Amino acid sequence: MQPWERMALVRSRVISGTEETESRWSEAMKEIVYDFVWDKDAVGAIRHLKRRIEAESNKENRVYVDFKFGSGGVVDFEFLVQFLQVLHGREAPPLRTPQVAQALPTLRDMGVISPQECQALQQAHRFQRLLENHYQLVEEWTSREISRESPVLERLARELGYRGSTPGDARKALLVEWDCHARTVRALVEKHFYGNQ
Repeated sequence: MQPWERMALVRSRVISGTEETESRWSEAMKEIVYDFVWDKDAVGAIRHLKRRIEAESNKENRVYVDFKFGSGGVVDFEFLVQFLQVLHGREAPPLRTPQVAQALPTLRDMGVISPQECQALQQAHRFQRLLENHYQLVEEWTSREISRESPVLERLARELGYRGSTPGDARKALLVEWDCHARTVRALVEKHFYGNQ
């Protein structure tokens, strides 16, 4: 298996079966993902794949925001957390979870991320998922890129509870919050994912 295939398994889970099935799956995950030697070459392969995704999939620019592949977006967040899970999951079984909400406090308790970083990531995750889910309902398709001036963003912002006294205020407030969380996530990606290259 390629390193990225091993890392992708972090989010897998048993959705039906006996306790024996779950136990066997956990043991397989331990062997395939967490006992794998995440050496310089394996880590380099993951980083190379991430750079390719950034170059080929990110449609973000000054006009468009890309909720999924943009800087600090959903993909940045997922790569960061999964990467830290595979690097530290061998010594910390509680990290071997498909649930981000469970992984982040464990990373904090291990000292991998600071309490402030954990809190920032938890807030970003809640906001990103809420925004992504509402956007999919509004647009009825899975695109995550949209013009920063789109009236769809105004509608989305109002559905999420943003208000303003003039047209566009709700949209602008939503984008300010998105940009704030995205900058935080990207800074942590640079520090913990790309750091020490």
